[in-house]
Amino acid sequence: MRKQIVAGVSAFALLAFAGQAVMADQITLADTGGVAGYTFAGDGAGGITISTWGSPSGSALFTGGDSGTYTLGALSGMTANNLNTSPPGNVGGTVTQGITFSMSYGDSLSGQILWTQVKDNSVNPDFIGTLDVATATGDPTWVSDWSSTTAGPIDLVIGNPALNTTLDSLAATTHSENGSLSSGEIVPSPTDVPEPTSWTLWGGALMMLGLLYRRRNGFSGLQAA
Repeated sequence: MRKQIVAGVSAFALLAFAGQAVMADQITLADTGGVAGYTFAGDGAGGITISTWGSPSGSALFTGGDSGTYTLGALSGMTANNLNTSPPGNVGGTVTQGITFSMSYGDSLSGQILWTQVKDNSVNPDFIGTLDVATATGDPTWVSDWSSTTAGPIDLVIGNPALNTTLDSLAATTHSENGSLSSGEIVPSPTDVPEPTSWTLWGGALMMLGLLYRRRNGFSGLQAA
C-alpha cells in the first residue's frame, strides 16, 4: 500500500512540472490578407529564390489575450535547394529578415529572424528559423518571456492564396509565384526554472513522502522526558 502511495505522490509531483512545461507562451501571427507575402522564383535547376512580396503585416496575438500587429521587413536573395532531399529546403548562406511587434498595454518587440529551412512537398511551404531579439519592452511577463537574446523557433506557413504547385516542381522551371502568409508562431526560449505553482506542488509532495517515512519508522515526533 505504501509503495502505491509513494508512486502516486511521485507521479503527482512530476505532472506538476510537466504541466508547467506544456503551458508555454507564444505569439501567433494571423494571415496577411492575401495581399502580401513572398515571391518564389524557380531557377530551372532545382533551386528557388525567395523575396518579399509587398509589405507583409497582420494581426498578432500573445498568450493571455495581449493583441496587436506585426510587420516583416524586406527580404531578397534568399535561396533554397535540395528540395527533394531530407531534410528538405536547406537555405543557402546566412539569411535574415527583420520583424517588429506592437502590442496592447505598451508591449513591443523587434529582432532579426535567421531562416534555416523551407519545408516543401505541398502548396503551403513552411519557413523555419529562430529569432534574435533586439529589443523587448512592456509589462513584466512580456519582457521576461523575450529577455533571452535568442527566442525559440519561429515558423511561417504560406497560403491564402496557396501556391499553384509545389516548390520542387516550381524549381524545375523559371516561373515565379506569389504566396501570402497564412499563419505563424514564435515561442520564447525555454527555461529550466519552474514557476511558483510548481514549487508549491513539489514541496507538498515532498512533505507527504516525509510523513510516510516517519510513520514507517514508528517515529511520532514525541520523545519521553
